[in-house]
Amino acid sequence: MRDAIISIKSIQTSGEETDTTEIITEGQYVIVSFDGSLLIRYNETEATGYDGSTTTVNVIDGKWLKMIRTGSSEAELLVELDKKNYCHYNTPFGSLTMGVSAEKVEASYSDEGAHVLAEYIIDVNSLLVGKYSLKIDVRPV
Repeated sequence: MRDAIISIKSIQTSGEETDTTEIITEGQYVIVSFDGSLLIRYNETEATGYDGSTTTVNVIDGKWLKMIRTGSSEAELLVELDKKNYCHYNTPFGSLTMGVSAEKVEASYSDEGAHVLAEYIIDVNSLLVGKYSLKIDVRPV
């Protein structure tokens, strides 16, 4: 894996309200040779609210994005075009099962870095939680 600076921007829209979160952190990335996917890994911090956890993002352009958080806070998110997935989200307050429907999964990556964009909708018990946009930029160091 290659060391990198990772910029993450998450935009959540729920009804009339929009919430934007941006972080810049150190991490690693690699292009997986056997399937051409991109793998990004970084440690969470107090700023994200998940201190003590590690997040791994695996993405194939135009198909799917999978995000797995392990450690003190665990979650799994699968954003896959043309398919609704049910993902588990564990918090200190309990577990949730979320429905995730993708609207867009785009990625471009090379030895020069990477750019990922995923747009998706999350529901819990068939009730809309929000629309999300996740942008990840990776710059090797």
